Amino acid sequence: MRTIKKRQDGNSDKEPKQITFRTIRGFKFKEFVVSLATRLRARVKVCGVRSIRSILDIVNESFHGELFDETPSHQTIEDWCEKAGLDVCTGAKDLFKNEEYVSIVDESISVGKQKLLLELAAPAKHPGRPLKQSDVSIVSMAVSPSWNTEATKQQMDKTHKRIGHGPKYSVTDNGYNLCGACRQLGITHHRDISHTFGVILKKHYGNCIDFKKLTEIMEKNRLKYHLTDKAIFLPPKQRAIARFMNCSQWIGWAKNTVGKYDTLTSEGKEACKFAKEYESLITELDAVIECMAYVEKRCKQDGLSKNLAYFLQWYIARTLVTAKGATHRMRMTGIDMYEYLRDECKVLKTDKDLHIISSDIIESCFGTFKATKSPDKLCGITKHVLVLPLAMLFTSRQKRLEFDFKAAMENVHYKDLREWKDLNLYGNPAMERRDILRKA
Repeated sequence: MRTIKKRQDGNSDKEPKQITFRTIRGFKFKEFVVSLATRLRARVKVCGVRSIRSILDIVNESFHGELFDETPSHQTIEDWCEKAGLDVCTGAKDLFKNEEYVSIVDESISVGKQKLLLELAAPAKHPGRPLKQSDVSIVSMAVSPSWNTEATKQQMDKTHKRIGHGPKYSVTDNGYNLCGACRQLGITHHRDISHTFGVILKKHYGNCIDFKKLTEIMEKNRLKYHLTDKAIFLPPKQRAIARFMNCSQWIGWAKNTVGKYDTLTSEGKEACKFAKEYESLITELDAVIECMAYVEKRCKQDGLSKNLAYFLQWYIARTLVTAKGATHRMRMTGIDMYEYLRDECKVLKTDKDLHIISSDIIESCFGTFKATKSPDKLCGITKHVLVLPLAMLFTSRQKRLEFDFKAAMENVHYKDLREWKDLNLYGNPAMERRDILRKA
């Protein structure tokens, strides 16, 4: 009671706070409605525009219809999101006009036959931790059926001219088109550490008979015991794409299974006996993955420097190359990791340089896009992709609060959306099919 009384006494002189809903030039809806609908679209990944329309209805009903006179249509909400996203994307280039930046480029996401080339820019100064979505800005999005070296180079060059200067350096995966484009543009280039370690692992283990047999048995058992009492002992599903970049989960499962094998029930032992048979290979893989994970963690968290590279090269040599009982595959894997760090260090000009050598953040952006895109692949990549810059910006609370929805709606017109679509998108197969069937 004392706490309540104090709180009441403390608030007794405060007047009720009034919020003014600003009007947007040329809009019949207030900024509040635009802001609420757009924030829901950008922040709640599973929330489509039709669901947002229902949410707005519910919110308005809760205030007895006093918030707004009518509910916007789902297409109107989509237009607002696209306008806000284009405003963010257009303004991103101005952030780096007078500042050094790092470009992170990838084109691994595809919808149907269309591929999205995404270019991110981040401040050149390493933040002392792995990059977050709020640290980067989307400076270019373009769609094409394929991105060869020449097309990638032209798109990247166009982005650099729009910003006013090129990046300090660029980070990409090991794709020939991306590496070739950076080389032809004369850009200092880093190969992403996660992709490179995946390539190294595939090189030394991908074609080995024992590795193939182990992964085949794991997959067969997973299907064999599915929906049975032995399902609790099943290994995690292996990735079909980027399999060697995502081995840690099933290798960790195999290691734990071998360690606890004697304590399992008879059914568990029967389901997991293959892991015991391949114990030596699992132990070997666990040592390799553990070493790779440590090196990746240090490089992503601290940034690549010459001092860190020297320490990690020593760590790799001790853990994989000269370790007691190390196999030939472990040694060769360690040597390739050692050489990767040596090659990337050649880019560093001074002992104080700290470089980003991970493109994990762009994979995170692709994940956001996948969560919000249409499940119908026939739609291709549409203007809906403009929600992505907004979704990334809104991961920061400060940037969410500072965003001016009124200015965004007034700065971007429908003509701008059409021009952006014509310049960067490839077409909507679903719309083409509809037009053909109408003519028929």
